[in-house]
Parts: sequence; C-alpha cells; structure tokens
Amino acid sequence: MRLLALLIIAVQPVATMSELMVNTIYPASDAVFYISTRTPSNDTEWKQLEAQTAALAEAAAAMTSPSYFRDRDRWMADAQLLIEASKAAVAAAKRHDIGALEALNDALYTSCVQCHQHYRPNYGRRPESSSAPASTVPDLEGIWNFATLTPLERPAEFAGKTELTSKEAAAHEQRLMEQNNRDRRETSAEADLGGAYNEFWWDRGTHVATVRGKKLTSLIVDPPDGRIPPLTPEAQQRAQARAADRRDHPADGPENRSLGERCLMFNAGPPMLSGPYNNYMQILQFPDYVVILNEMIHDARVVPLDGRPHRFSGALRGQHARDRHDELHRPDEFPWRRRTASSRRTFYSKRRGDSVV
Repeated sequence: MRLLALLIIAVQPVATMSELMVNTIYPASDAVFYISTRTPSNDTEWKQLEAQTAALAEAAAAMTSPSYFRDRDRWMADAQLLIEASKAAVAAAKRHDIGALEALNDALYTSCVQCHQHYRPNYGRRPESSSAPASTVPDLEGIWNFATLTPLERPAEFAGKTELTSKEAAAHEQRLMEQNNRDRRETSAEADLGGAYNEFWWDRGTHVATVRGKKLTSLIVDPPDGRIPPLTPEAQQRAQARAADRRDHPADGPENRSLGERCLMFNAGPPMLSGPYNNYMQILQFPDYVVILNEMIHDARVVPLDGRPHRFSGALRGQHARDRHDELHRPDEFPWRRRTASSRRTFYSKRRGDSVV
C-alpha cells in the first residue's frame, strides 16, 4: 500500500511554466508591486500577504528544478534573482514592513524582466507562420508614449517659425521644465498648496517633438501658421447654442455632463493629444483592424482597415501606406520613453525598445 501511495505521488502532474506563472508568480508578485495601494489593514490581510509571498518563494525555488530550467547557468542566475527577492518579501511581510516591501519593487521587477528578456523575447506578440511570405506591412505593435513639450498650436513667440534649431530647442525645453516644475513651492502659500501633486505625478514630456530631424514649434503643420482655423459663423452659432444649453440645464441628467466627467471618453481622440499624465498607449495590429488602447480611462479605438462602417468616436478608417513608414521616428535617448508629434493627417510616435530609424 505504501509503495502504491509513493507511486501515485510520483506521477502527480507538474504544473507547466505557464501555469506556475499565471496561478502563482503573477498574483503573488502583484501583491508586492501594489503594496502602496493595497496595504493590509488587519491581521487577516497580513496573513494573506504572508501566504502570497511564501507561495512566490516556493515558486521561485521550484523554477530551479530540472522540470523547468533550460540552459542551466543563465536560467539559474535569473531564478536566483527571484529567489532572493521573494525571500526578502517573505521576511518583510512577517514584519509587516511596508517600506521594505516597497523597496523590493525594483529587485522583483528586475528579476521578472531579465528572465522574460532571455526566454520570452516575443512575449505578447502573435507568432507568424514560417510558411507565410514575409509581410510588407509595417509593424506598429507595442507600447508607445506621446508626451511632448510641443503644443498643439504654435505660440505667439514662434509666429512664422515652423521649427527650432537644436540650441533653441534645448533652451526652450529647459525653460518649460523649470516653469512647469511642481516641486517649486516656495514662491507663495498658494503655490505650496497647489503643489500637493508634486512633480512625481506629472508626465508632460521632456523634449519638443522631433520629426525627420525637425524640432517642431507646433503639432499642427497644416495650415502652415500652425494654428486652428477660426470657426465658421454657423459653427459659432452651434457652439453658442451648446453653451446656452449647458448654462440652462447643467445637471438635469447625466447626459448634461461632459463625456470626460462621465468617464466615457477622455484624451483617446480624435484628436489624441499629449496631456499632463497618462500619455501611454498600446497598439494591437490585426489583418483587418488596428486597436489603439489608451492609458487614460483605458479607451480603445478600433480602426477598420477595410472600409467597414465604424461610428463610435468618429468614423475612423485606416490603410497601410508603405511610403509613409519613415514617418515613425524613434529616439536614441530614453528608449523606454517616447514622444510624438501629430498633424491633421499623420501620427508620429515612438515605441518602447526601438532604436533610431
């Protein structure tokens, strides 16, 4: 009977690497990553966190078994990073040490990223059939950032000037960064109060938009003056009617409130413009669609590529234009941070991990 029991234990199925990641490592890691916003408030929650960090440590140790490791030396080195981070997390959870858990974020993140870079370089991307011919469609998939110091309309100080020299751009960037710095709170009591959201929370960009080597003074490139054309008389009348309706019926029902206030649409376009924060987006590319997933309120715009009807957020249409591929400008500085410039027709952005084109 004992031999039979041992045999049954011996043939118990081992979790696949995917199961180990999804069922244990991901949720346990999130408990550490989000400790600042999901802080345990009682003994029961602390016990739950201790169990999660212990499960993470067990999973990290399991990764060193022959069932999982690939090329032993590099795999073991990557696994050791996770083992050390998870052991520290277990100890911190037992001490109820929030500061120590927050400090572990970088070590835990590094252990995850390094292993994924070595063994899952194409994580999140659909495999291509080896028998299929090479695609001529530009690959836009990835996570992009469109933060920029370049305004939509050309400022009066740059009237008639479409671009800046490198020296002018550097001086302009430095001036804007100093002017917008929310950590400068000493000027007045009002400034100190207004700086409650300090510079940590803002992501306005650090550079002006650079397209094909030109440092633009406005995102609008057509009309040539870089300004939005004035409204026609009919459009002015419609705007005045809407304003009057808002004054007379500010809150008769939810429909009277703005789409942004109701969290229905916000900075997802059109147009999609650089804001003070949440300037990331993810592009998902399919044969018949492109999906633009915006960080702000997680708006998703589905762009058909075959002319089919599409109405929500406007009637977007898209097409692959091979001769426009060079309009994707990628930086050599801060490869994890991306900037953008957009015009009436063309969208410029930069993708995480890409090099200069």
